[in-house]
Amino acid sequence: MTVLILSLIISGCTALGEPDVRIDEIDAQMAGFSLSGDCPYLFSVKVHNEGNGLAENVKVGVKIYDANEKLLKTDTIYVGNVNPGEFKTASKKITVDVNQFDKYRMYIINQ
Repeated sequence: MTVLILSLIISGCTALGEPDVRIDEIDAQMAGFSLSGDCPYLFSVKVHNEGNGLAENVKVGVKIYDANEKLLKTDTIYVGNVNPGEFKTASKKITVDVNQFDKYRMYIINQ
Protein backbone atom coordinates (compact mmCIF):
# COMPACT_ATOMS: atom_id res chain seq x y z
CA MET A 1 0.00 0.00 0.00
CA THR A 2 2.82 2.43 0.90
CA VAL A 3 4.62 1.70 -2.36
CA LEU A 4 1.49 2.47 -4.40
CA ILE A 5 0.98 5.84 -2.70
CA LEU A 6 4.65 6.70 -3.19
CA SER A 7 4.53 5.84 -6.89
CA LEU A 8 1.49 8.07 -7.38
CA ILE A 9 3.26 10.99 -5.76
CA ILE A 10 6.42 10.44 -7.80
CA SER A 11 4.56 10.17 -11.11
CA GLY A 12 2.74 13.45 -10.46
CA CYS A 13 -0.75 11.98 -10.39
CA THR A 14 -3.28 13.84 -8.30
CA ALA A 15 -6.69 12.83 -7.06
CA LEU A 16 -8.15 16.24 -7.93
CA GLY A 17 -8.43 17.32 -11.54
CA GLU A 18 -8.82 20.71 -13.15
CA PRO A 19 -12.14 22.06 -14.42
CA ASP A 20 -12.41 23.30 -18.01
CA VAL A 21 -15.75 25.02 -18.53
CA ARG A 22 -16.75 26.04 -22.06
CA ILE A 23 -19.86 27.73 -23.40
CA ASP A 24 -21.82 25.25 -25.49
CA GLU A 25 -24.94 27.25 -26.52
CA ILE A 26 -26.29 30.77 -26.07
CA ASP A 27 -29.72 32.27 -26.73
CA ALA A 28 -31.72 35.44 -26.16
CA GLN A 29 -35.50 35.60 -26.52
CA MET A 30 -37.86 38.52 -25.93
CA ALA A 31 -39.79 37.75 -22.74
CA GLY A 32 -42.21 40.67 -22.68
CA PHE A 33 -43.07 43.95 -24.33
CA SER A 34 -43.20 47.57 -23.26
CA LEU A 35 -44.20 50.68 -25.20
CA SER A 36 -41.25 52.51 -23.62
CA GLY A 37 -38.80 50.31 -25.56
CA ASP A 38 -37.28 48.70 -22.46
CA CYS A 39 -38.20 45.04 -22.77
CA PRO A 40 -37.13 41.97 -20.81
CA TYR A 41 -35.13 39.38 -22.69
CA LEU A 42 -34.42 35.90 -21.39
CA PHE A 43 -30.70 35.26 -21.88
CA SER A 44 -29.79 31.57 -21.64
CA VAL A 45 -26.46 29.81 -21.64
CA LYS A 46 -25.49 26.14 -21.68
CA VAL A 47 -22.03 25.30 -20.38
CA HIS A 48 -20.03 22.08 -20.40
CA ASN A 49 -17.24 21.13 -18.00
CA GLU A 50 -14.77 19.35 -20.27
CA GLY A 51 -12.23 19.00 -17.45
CA ASN A 52 -11.85 16.32 -14.83
CA GLY A 53 -12.41 18.51 -11.75
CA LEU A 54 -15.40 20.25 -10.19
CA ALA A 55 -15.99 23.81 -11.43
CA GLU A 56 -17.35 25.82 -8.51
CA ASN A 57 -19.52 28.95 -8.64
CA VAL A 58 -19.38 29.30 -12.42
CA LYS A 59 -20.58 32.67 -13.71
CA VAL A 60 -21.12 33.80 -17.29
CA GLY A 61 -20.82 37.44 -18.28
CA VAL A 62 -23.22 39.00 -20.78
CA LYS A 63 -22.28 42.06 -22.84
CA ILE A 64 -25.04 43.75 -24.83
CA TYR A 65 -24.17 45.99 -27.80
CA ASP A 66 -25.85 48.27 -30.32
CA ALA A 67 -25.30 48.00 -34.09
CA ASN A 68 -22.15 50.17 -33.84
CA GLU A 69 -20.57 47.83 -31.25
CA LYS A 70 -21.19 50.37 -28.46
CA LEU A 71 -21.51 48.55 -25.14
CA LEU A 72 -25.00 49.19 -23.75
CA LYS A 73 -25.06 46.92 -20.71
CA THR A 74 -23.24 44.16 -18.86
CA ASP A 75 -24.73 41.56 -16.55
CA THR A 76 -23.93 38.18 -15.02
CA ILE A 77 -25.69 34.81 -15.18
CA TYR A 78 -24.94 32.54 -12.21
CA VAL A 79 -24.56 28.91 -13.31
CA GLY A 80 -23.32 27.35 -10.05
CA ASN A 81 -21.22 24.21 -9.66
CA VAL A 82 -20.60 22.05 -12.74
CA ASN A 83 -19.31 18.50 -12.35
CA PRO A 84 -16.78 16.97 -14.74
CA GLY A 85 -18.51 16.01 -18.00
CA GLU A 86 -21.73 17.78 -16.98
CA PHE A 87 -23.75 20.14 -19.17
CA LYS A 88 -25.65 22.81 -17.24
CA THR A 89 -28.09 25.50 -18.39
CA ALA A 90 -28.87 28.79 -16.68
CA SER A 91 -31.00 31.80 -17.63
CA LYS A 92 -31.63 35.36 -16.53
CA LYS A 93 -34.09 38.05 -17.56
CA ILE A 94 -32.29 41.25 -18.49
CA THR A 95 -34.10 44.42 -19.56
CA VAL A 96 -32.73 46.01 -22.72
CA ASP A 97 -33.79 48.87 -24.99
CA VAL A 98 -35.12 47.12 -28.11
CA ASN A 99 -34.50 50.27 -30.16
CA GLN A 100 -30.74 49.93 -29.53
CA PHE A 101 -30.12 46.22 -28.80
CA ASP A 102 -28.41 44.53 -31.74
CA LYS A 103 -26.07 41.79 -30.51
CA TYR A 104 -24.65 40.19 -27.41
CA ARG A 105 -21.68 38.14 -26.30
CA MET A 106 -21.25 35.72 -23.40
CA TYR A 107 -18.03 34.64 -21.72
CA ILE A 108 -16.96 32.58 -18.71
CA ILE A 109 -16.08 34.84 -15.76
CA ASN A 110 -14.74 32.14 -13.45
CA GLN A 111 -14.68 28.38 -13.05
